Amino acid sequence: MGIYTKGSSTVGNTKTLNYKYSGSRTGSGIATLYSGSNATNNLNINLNNSTNTIAGMVGVFLLMVVETLLIQETLQEKSNAVEFGIVTDNNTNVINSGNITLGNASTLAKGNVGIYVKTANNITNTGSISVGNNSIALYGYGINHTNGNISVGNNGIGIFFTRRKCFTDSRNINS
Repeated sequence: MGIYTKGSSTVGNTKTLNYKYSGSRTGSGIATLYSGSNATNNLNINLNNSTNTIAGMVGVFLLMVVETLLIQETLQEKSNAVEFGIVTDNNTNVINSGNITLGNASTLAKGNVGIYVKTANNITNTGSISVGNNSIALYGYGINHTNGNISVGNNGIGIFFTRRKCFTDSRNINS
C-alpha cells in the first residue's frame, strides 16, 4: 500500500504518486486507501505492476464508510492485470472529475474497471475514462455521467449499472 488515510482527509495537492507494486505475483497492490469520512484525492497516480500480479492493482480504494470521495486528478496504468481506478466498498458516493486510463484485460470476466462502486451508492463523473479491451469504464448502481469522454476497447462496456438510475450525455461514449 502506498498511502493510507484515516478520517476526513485531502491528499495530494496535485502531486504525483508513482506506485510500483513489487510484491508476490498472487498479491494485489493498492496505491491509496481511504478510511473514515469525506475524502479528497488530488494525486496524479501512476500504477506500475512490476511483477505482473494476477490479483490486481487499485489506484484508490475506500475501505470504510466514506460519505463522499472527490477525485480531481489523473490515474493511469496500462498492464493486462486486473486493474481498478477507483473501488468503493461501503456507503460511498464517488465524484470524479479526473482522468482515468487503464489498459487491456485478457478477458471481460477479469476485466479492468475505471470506477467500481460495490454498494447502492452513486458515481458522478465529469472526467474522461479510457479503458482497453475487455474492460468497463463505469460500474455501479447510480451513475451520472454528464461531461468528459468514455472510450472502451474491443469487447468493452462503457457504463454498467444495476437497480437504480443512469443519466448520461451519450455523445461522449466511444467504443
